[in-house]
Amino acid sequence: MDQAKGPYANFAGHDASRGLAKHSFDSDMVCDPNGPIDKLEDLNAEEWEALRDWEQHFATKYLLVGKLVENE
Repeated sequence: MDQAKGPYANFAGHDASRGLAKHSFDSDMVCDPNGPIDKLEDLNAEEWEALRDWEQHFATKYLLVGKLVENE
């Protein structure tokens, strides 16, 4: 399988919420998919607004196919 390429490559297969909220494609914005879900509790109001904007943007382009849940 080909590696994901481009600015969003770090997000492939991961929760991209933090990176999208902070407008950052840095690899440190990506949580370990086997770890706990990032609660995003430290985001400020501007970052939450950015995340909601991304959610609206993606909702116009893609179908919702699932939700993140904690591993047990």
